[in-house]
Amino acid sequence: MGSGLHTPDLFASCLQREFTQLTMSPVETLFAQASDALRNQDPERARDLCASARQQGPDDPRLVMLHGFALRRSGDHAGAEPLLRRTLSADPGLEIAHHELGLALKGLGRLSEARRAMEQAVTLNPKMTAAWRDLYEVLAAEGDDGHRVWMGTTA
Repeated sequence: MGSGLHTPDLFASCLQREFTQLTMSPVETLFAQASDALRNQDPERARDLCASARQQGPDDPRLVMLHGFALRRSGDHAGAEPLLRRTLSADPGLEIAHHELGLALKGLGRLSEARRAMEQAVTLNPKMTAAWRDLYEVLAAEGDDGHRVWMGTTA
């Protein structure tokens, strides 16, 4: 019996990943690596990978959006804002981009704009709990005593 480290499913998964990477373009490979870096809570690596990928595909909307996410998550709110706005001008229905824009604007101290972006995120996806939480925080930071009523609670 083996150690269980080389199960057929694990082997197939690794083989699929390697095959996929071999057949992807350099930009697609960098996009996949940047996405993985964000999932693994490494926004600085994601930011750098996106910057490299955008040298090859500067107008790729997926890269623009991911780069905006990575910049915001690495603390560069000013750098993230124009990329997130560009993403939303291309696809205004992306609730995650509205949420990320709201967080970037909050980081820049532009609370009323942040509130509007987060309100749009929760309007597009009422089940987006992170956006509701962040909207609540922005409303509280604005000094909105009525935010509990707006949120549907009375406590």
